[in-house]
Amino acid sequence: MDKTPEELAEIQNLPVAELVERLDGLTAADLSALRALETAGGEGRKGVRAAIDAATAKLAPPADPEGEALAANITVDSDMPAWQLPSYSGPLDIEQAAWRNANISTKPVRGASTK
Repeated sequence: MDKTPEELAEIQNLPVAELVERLDGLTAADLSALRALETAGGEGRKGVRAAIDAATAKLAPPADPEGEALAANITVDSDMPAWQLPSYSGPLDIEQAAWRNANISTKPVRGASTK
């Protein structure tokens, strides 16, 4: 159940150690509102922001390998072996390693540097 703005303001005014303990029962909407309250007057407390981000990450669904592959501009086929997904971290034979090296870019070029 989402907290009221008054309850979130009460949590936000707690010392960092107490506030961190109260984050476990909050929803994603509560955490977002609490972060907005914390940063409303400026940057806010660094420890509180980090704790809110960590609590939000715990609520996030696990990574979707198909989504990662699509983000890497790789078409995912239902017949595609697991070793062809960018998120695969298991053993490879020589042919599989060569295919991954040719088809999956792990270090995209961000820009050329010139002198």
